[in-house]
This record gives sequence, structure tokens and C-alpha cells, in this order.
Amino acid sequence: MSSKLIFFGDSTAAKKDVCARPETGWAECLEKYLSPNYSLINLAVNGMSSKKCIDTGLFEKGLKMVDPGSWCMIEFGHNEYKADEQRYSSLDGFYSNLVNMACALKEKGCSVLLMTPIVRRKFSSDGKIINTHGEYPDVIRRVASGFSLFFVDMEKITESFFSRLGEERSKACFMHLNPGESHNYPQGIEDDTHLSLNGAEAVASLFVSYAKKNLMLPFIGGMML
Repeated sequence: MSSKLIFFGDSTAAKKDVCARPETGWAECLEKYLSPNYSLINLAVNGMSSKKCIDTGLFEKGLKMVDPGSWCMIEFGHNEYKADEQRYSSLDGFYSNLVNMACALKEKGCSVLLMTPIVRRKFSSDGKIINTHGEYPDVIRRVASGFSLFFVDMEKITESFFSRLGEERSKACFMHLNPGESHNYPQGIEDDTHLSLNGAEAVASLFVSYAKKNLMLPFIGGMML
């Protein structure tokens, strides 16, 4: 019997439509790393925040899929600060949303893994990645620590990775296309938030590499790095 790995998150992880390619969510690239007895249910959605996930019923939908032995990965933080009513959460509100989600999942016998959001490709004049998430990642760290949840600091991991690549080479990991390079983006695009296929594969590999070294996650197996 297959166990479930449920992923809640935003556009950086969501499965993309054909019309958006080559944009790729990094959760799409996790499947090849999964143990044979786990199946991925990717509930990451473009524009999603923790508040919107709860208010629209998406979290409840995922919760109904949970059974003992399931795992849930939660990666929010890109959209919490945005000033529209559907998505915005204060820092305290974000804390409450994450706690409520984690507690509801654990009550159903689901193991919970919290993650900070991946960084945007935004460099300072001295070549360092600029923080675009404010204090929201610290809230995630506090919840993970306070409730003894599994945790991967994707913000720090991706900051280190893209910093090593540098401002120019990191473009290949994001949606940077010249005019005419893709029929989906005939005018070209410069997007420093959303990942290309190369970027999504790199981020998934970074997650798996960290998890294999530091966490005992039963859903990680599959391909060797």
C-alpha cells in the first residue's frame, strides 16, 4: 500500500501548466527521489499563502487525504507579507496558521516537515543575496523548534547555493529567457522568483542532499545523488 507525501506551498513549488513551461516548481522534481512506497500529492499553488491555503479550503482538502504514516511538507513565506486581504498574515497570524496546520496534521497521525521559502535571485551591489522574506522565515524556525517538527532551512540552503553561482550564472536557474527563445514567452522574460527546469532540479537535489545527511525521512529513496 502506497503512503502519501503531501506538499503545501506556493508557485516556487507548484506543478506548472504547459503554457508556463519552462517554468518548473521544485516539488515537481521530488518524485524521482521518493521511496517506491510513497506517492507525491503536490498541493502547492501559484500565489498561495498559509492564510489563503486555510481560507480557501485547500488545507482541509489535503487534511482529508491524510492517514497514519503520511508525511506533509509545508513551505510558505513568499506571499505572507503581500498586502491583499486574501494572502496577508501578520507575523503572529503566520505563526498561528503554521501551528494550526501542524497540529491538525499530527492529530491524524501525519508527520510534518516545515521549510523556509527558497530565496529570490536578488543580489546586492557586493554580490550577496538580499533578504526578500523579512522576518517570516524566523517564524517558521520558531514553530519548527517549539513544536519539535522536522525542519529544513531552504532559505539558507538556496542562499548559499545561488551565492556560489553568482549573479550571472544563477540566471540559468530562474526564468530568464531572451525574446524568441520560448514560444510561451515570445517577448522574453526576466523573473527572479520562479525557477527554470534546471533551477527546480537543483533545488530538489539540494533538499534531498540535506535530508539524506541530516534527517531520517522514510520517503526519501529513489535516485542516488
